[in-house]
Amino acid sequence: MTHDPQIFHRLACSRMLALCLGVYLLVQSQALSQVLINEFMASNSTIADAAGQYDDWIELHNPTDHPVDVGGMSLTDDLSQPDRWQFPLNRSDITTIAAHGYL
Repeated sequence: MTHDPQIFHRLACSRMLALCLGVYLLVQSQALSQVLINEFMASNSTIADAAGQYDDWIELHNPTDHPVDVGGMSLTDDLSQPDRWQFPLNRSDITTIAAHGYL
């Protein structure tokens, strides 16, 4: 049986790529699982935003040593609507929480 070195090389590269992707996703999922709701304001009638509105709000905290992008994640107060309030996708400039930072 002959072994084609190109096939072996492609398999090795594919496995290495899969391993790197898996490690990246593991680190990301661990970081995401550590994002905390630090503060929240429900039924807000005392703190107006820049537009003069009294919207409810939350503050998220990232206690990890790595930035975490919450883009595409959701918050809800109704489990039948799990994506009731979704953070924007592809806007990491406004959805990334710095290491030890707040959003």
